[in-house]
Amino acid sequence: MDSGTTPARLIVRKDGAVVQQLELRLERDEWVIGRSAEADLLVEHPSASRRHCAVTRGDDGCIFVTDLGSAHGTRYMGEALAPNTPMRLFDGVTFSLGQSAREYSTEGVPLVPPARPKPTAEPPRRVLGAALPPPRAVQSAGAGVSALAGNDAEDEEAREAFGLPMAFGKHEAPKVPIQSGQDAFQ
Repeated sequence: MDSGTTPARLIVRKDGAVVQQLELRLERDEWVIGRSAEADLLVEHPSASRRHCAVTRGDDGCIFVTDLGSAHGTRYMGEALAPNTPMRLFDGVTFSLGQSAREYSTEGVPLVPPARPKPTAEPPRRVLGAALPPPRAVQSAGAGVSALAGNDAEDEEAREAFGLPMAFGKHEAPKVPIQSGQDAFQ
């Protein structure tokens, strides 16, 4: 797609000649291909199912083809496509339906899709400490003081949530070498 102004297209060829086209407009995210009159791209071939496959646009802007459990299958680059397994489409990739000689490909679908604008929803609010379990008091060995105890991962998460230094709440005293004599005052 050139800067989002020209919609991508699905091109249908038979013996090299273009016989059908379908614009993949940005307003939609799914197009059904099949024999049904409700299909977005009507296929008049006896080996095509009413809802044979779907071309979809993912949240990241990538285009996919998915066989919808058709009776005669979908071939992706000549290989059978497993039902309900999306396969990425971009210019140069082809697929076909059932026993039909028609070849489907895209035009204007780059390998790396352009960024789609993200919805401007407000991020969820987080109340600090609301989901934290109550601390459990334990007796430190020989020290006679209470400290937080429990899962170290939960303790780290609680300290991070409250913006506390990582050593806060640990029941072990930091190991600092003690100097004695003249060296301690220099």
